Parts: sequence; C-alpha cells; structure tokens
Amino acid sequence: MEKKKPLTLIEVTLSLGLSAIILSFLFSSLLQTIRTSRAIAKFKKQTFENAFCYARLLPIFAHSDPSTFNLEEGKLSLSFENGLDPHLIFSGKTEASLSLQDHTLFLNISSRDGSQTRKEALFTHIESFTWEPKLPFFVTLHLKQTDREEKEFVFFFPDHTEGFPLT
Repeated sequence: MEKKKPLTLIEVTLSLGLSAIILSFLFSSLLQTIRTSRAIAKFKKQTFENAFCYARLLPIFAHSDPSTFNLEEGKLSLSFENGLDPHLIFSGKTEASLSLQDHTLFLNISSRDGSQTRKEALFTHIESFTWEPKLPFFVTLHLKQTDREEKEFVFFFPDHTEGFPLT
C-alpha cells in the first residue's frame, strides 16, 4: 500500500490564492449586479412617476378652457370638463388647481358646487414648479426635484377653430 503524500505549504498557499482571485471576481460581479438592479429600479420608479403625472394631467388639459387659466406664484388653477366621474359630484364642468405643499405637487379638483375637494399627490420631492404658458395652444410644466434633474411636461389644448384662413 502506497503512503499518501501530505500537501505542502506552497500547494496550500497557491490554492488559497487562486480561491481568493476567483472569489474576488465573483464578488465584484455580484456588486455590479446589485448596482445595476438598483439603477433599474430607480429608473423604473421615475418612469412610472412621469407616466402617472402625464396620464393624470393630460385629460384635464385636453378638456380645459385656456381662457380660465389663473397662473399665480406656486399655483395654477383652471376650469375643465371632467366628464363622468365615479363620484358624480365631481362630474361635468369643474375647477382644478395644481399646488405645491410640503415638497409634494398636488392636484386639487373641486366639486361642481364647491363643497368638496379631491386632493391627489402627483409628485414628491419637488423643490419648485413653474409654468410657461403659450396660450391658447399649449402650456409647459417645469418641475425641479431635490435629487434629480428638472422635468418638463408639455400639454396641448384642443383646437376649437375651424382652420386657418388662406390669404
């Protein structure tokens, strides 16, 4: 029977060194995967917030009357046709306003009789918002968030003219 030869110190050191190199590559890949996953989750959240805000405000501006706009510092109010709302008191021609409170952009919709107000949070972490009106064609909303770049939303109004005169 042949006697087994024990491992030498050099063989153990080499195997530990190779294991350390392999583990460092695996660990760096894991860290990169975690960073990428977090970046994708953050991008997904920002994209969802943008889409939600635009989808919520688009029908309001599409059914609004540009002549009813009241642009004040930190607030925009307008009149629009809300159509058929699940809560009938908010159906029909009503008033809406956008305001900034506690770094949150809120959409406030008043009932027809003015007795109730529905308040919806659209964006959080807002430092400021400004409007750039190009009435009666469109209005641009600029949002400055605390931890991100400025966002810009453009809302067009429906064309109520019969066409442009040809001269």
